[in-house]
Amino acid sequence: MRCLPRGLTPYRNKPDMPEHLRALTVILVLATAVFAFAYHSASSISEADDFTRRRSLWFALTLAAFLAHTGSGAGASSAARATARWAVLRAGPISP
Repeated sequence: MRCLPRGLTPYRNKPDMPEHLRALTVILVLATAVFAFAYHSASSISEADDFTRRRSLWFALTLAAFLAHTGSGAGASSAARATARWAVLRAGPISP
């Protein structure tokens, strides 16, 4: 068997996708299915525009959290983590 550089698989000559991006892909696919199934139930409880705003906010916050990946190692500053936590806490109920 031929030896490959670290991070490469024998099936392709590209580095593996980072784990947090693979997780993001799975979460977005599952969330899309859940939101599609929940649309009719949620729109009977509240307005469809409210559901759409909340869904869009959820996708935006999820994308921002995953794409602003700072890691948990020494490179991640406590200020960056505190700012991210504050932004999530501030995203409370949405007023029309």
